[in-house]
Amino acid sequence: MCTINKLEREFPEYSEKYIPNDAEEKSLLVYRACKTMKCDKESFMDTYEENGYKIKTGNREDPENYSLSVYTQPKDVKRFVSMNADHPKPYKIAKGGTEACCGVIRCSENKRSSHVDWWLYKAATPYVHFEIIPNFMEYIKKSKKGK
Repeated sequence: MCTINKLEREFPEYSEKYIPNDAEEKSLLVYRACKTMKCDKESFMDTYEENGYKIKTGNREDPENYSLSVYTQPKDVKRFVSMNADHPKPYKIAKGGTEACCGVIRCSENKRSSHVDWWLYKAATPYVHFEIIPNFMEYIKKSKKGK
């Protein structure tokens, strides 16, 4: 259950001007790689905050620099963590929802990826809507069989 009401839905000053017009409040089932191995604030920071409030590479005006990355397909979050040295092994993956009261989302235009950018409101606590998948490798095997 969300605790942020409509009046509290403000974005951090550093990101508000970079959020695309087509981003929307929408609930999706998504997966997130958790750097701290648990569902907490530190594992659910947007890229700008995670990088110490700096743009490390690319264009300062790129909206992705200010979003939290999640994926709608478990195979895509698996690919992400296997290529990203910032995530310790064994890595932990959380499953949850992009609750509308936490921010706005935009799905990737790249048809080969299920990447979703999620711009969070200042007071958002998205991690309370997620839980760690105990055995992600087993989970992904089962999800492949289910297709």
